[in-house]
Amino acid sequence: MLRRFIPLLLTIISLLLLPLSAEELWVRNRPFQGQVEGKGNSMKVDLDALLKALELEATIQGNEVIFGDFKVPIETDSSGVRMVLLRDMATGAGLRIRKNPDLGTVDVFTETAGSGDKGDFSAISDSSNSTSRSSSGNVHEKPDYRIKVPSGLEYTDDPSMMAFLKDYVGQRSGGAPDNTSFEFILKPRKGNNDAVLLLMKMTGLPPLESIPPEVEAKMVEGFASGVARKGRILSGPTKLAIGGKTFFKVTYASVEKGENKKNEAYMHVSAPRGTLYALLFGDRENDFNRSAPLFRQAINNFYVK
Repeated sequence: MLRRFIPLLLTIISLLLLPLSAEELWVRNRPFQGQVEGKGNSMKVDLDALLKALELEATIQGNEVIFGDFKVPIETDSSGVRMVLLRDMATGAGLRIRKNPDLGTVDVFTETAGSGDKGDFSAISDSSNSTSRSSSGNVHEKPDYRIKVPSGLEYTDDPSMMAFLKDYVGQRSGGAPDNTSFEFILKPRKGNNDAVLLLMKMTGLPPLESIPPEVEAKMVEGFASGVARKGRILSGPTKLAIGGKTFFKVTYASVEKGENKKNEAYMHVSAPRGTLYALLFGDRENDFNRSAPLFRQAINNFYVK
């Protein structure tokens, strides 16, 4: 059982340390490897890395990259990297850009290069594949669990998005176990876009009537030590009851892209089901105390059947 539990621990730790709620650039369904600055209309990207990732050819003359009659200004930063505004590249190179507000990603694809109105960044629109259900105190129920969502949070469990999230984590952490799934995402309906709560689940553990205390102790120890290798534990592991079931909570700090973040991880193993559940909440350190009470309402209304 412990051997099968370790891969999920690594996945959980990797996930919590990823900037899921920051605006992150993807190109052709893969994380962009070049330098990125800013976000939205002001997002600048590494020109050479973008051309390589998209397999695009372009004419560069002086401080401009040219697509037909359309010219995109180039800025060279202090380290010598050539940067361009993504909105200008979208127009000049005919890129298709899709913003996923639930995952905080911006995805770039190629279409047809051509000219257009400079500065038109309407291509960055919300993903049409994302399904965000209105959560006015709604109870969302699955065969093995249910959660009551406060009205201030938005619930999303779109299958394609959950599959995308698993692929996202797999590429960043060396592969998510096949029996690991992402069940839903909760985000604030208004205001702070960086706070997020996820449910991860791993099935296929050997069903037992109960978990032996010595096994449980080693699992919790492994969970905490794994977090300690990646972040700074602020408290825990703490044993607590959520929905009448035993959970273990770890609170820890991390740094993502130079920004301090505070996180909480809640873990429960259902011995009869052979399933592990992990609720993962994170936000910017400065905003954490404001957002945490609302998310903890959802956490405290999570029930494993």
